[in-house]
Amino acid sequence: MPDTTKTQQTWRFSPVDSWFFRESRPHDRAGGTELVSLFPPLARTLAGAVRTFIGDSLGVDWWAFAREKDHPLRKRIGFGNDLGPLSFSGPWLCKGDKRLYPLPLSILTKILVEQPSHNQAQGQRMQKIAFFPLTLGDPVETDLGRIRFPRIPGNAAGYKQRARCWVSAEGFSDILAGKMPESDAVVVAGDLYEEEFRLGIARDNIARTAEKGLLYQTRHLRLGRDVSVEVDVMGGPEPFLPSGLMRLGGEGRMAHVEIIDHRGALPEPPTKLEGREIMLHALTPVKFGKAKAATTESKIPFGIPADFTAKQEGGVTVFCGKINEI
Repeated sequence: MPDTTKTQQTWRFSPVDSWFFRESRPHDRAGGTELVSLFPPLARTLAGAVRTFIGDSLGVDWWAFAREKDHPLRKRIGFGNDLGPLSFSGPWLCKGDKRLYPLPLSILTKILVEQPSHNQAQGQRMQKIAFFPLTLGDPVETDLGRIRFPRIPGNAAGYKQRARCWVSAEGFSDILAGKMPESDAVVVAGDLYEEEFRLGIARDNIARTAEKGLLYQTRHLRLGRDVSVEVDVMGGPEPFLPSGLMRLGGEGRMAHVEIIDHRGALPEPPTKLEGREIMLHALTPVKFGKAKAATTESKIPFGIPADFTAKQEGGVTVFCGKINEI
């Protein structure tokens, strides 16, 4: 949980040109040379950008910072994996002043109508989307025990999961209340950015020629004019640092950084819940740690917190434990 006793700020990153957040695969991997861009960028990328911007704004000597264990800046931004007084929440995609949240994969979608508008170059489209929730199927025997898996109902023909799809705070509040969001509350990737294909070469600067056979391809992202990425920062410097430019992500692409008052309110959950079943939605990537070693009596699958335990309840294997004391 973020420490709300610290100074709370929101840092907004906007592209100056295109952005590229490189995936982990190498350029010379078998089967191809093209690398796609991750989006939104990883939290580690933006945390590093925030720490770098603070240091640059304070005129730090990075050579001294790396070698002096008692360097004063380490008390403000930490060092390496130690974040010092800083903590982060996000990243969050924004369209205009509205934050967007990942559409849960438990909700299937079908585009009924999609007509490019006269503003398609800016990522604006006229579309109608229908939604259908996944349900839990009957228990089946697996190597993890007797498990219930998500099931696509027979009347959901044409519906599918959309990995690159986001929903507004109002739409997510509807989801938390057990309802489906309105069509205009959902934003697809094409509404936010376009992909640009780039071809690069390796150069011999002495001979001023291209290195033979060393080509690479990347996919940059060109965001819409009103699209940005935000991260909430706790423990940042006071007073707020002035806005500025910095390099962000792969290939040192430029970004404009603006620090504003904290606006990290999450979608409103329902005030009244009915029934005993709940669903946990992760708005950003979650790392629960390594699971316990599997045994005949207890098998904890990957992705389940390590301190959870497996037990039988109503003829079904369930995994029980606490997350954030809940």
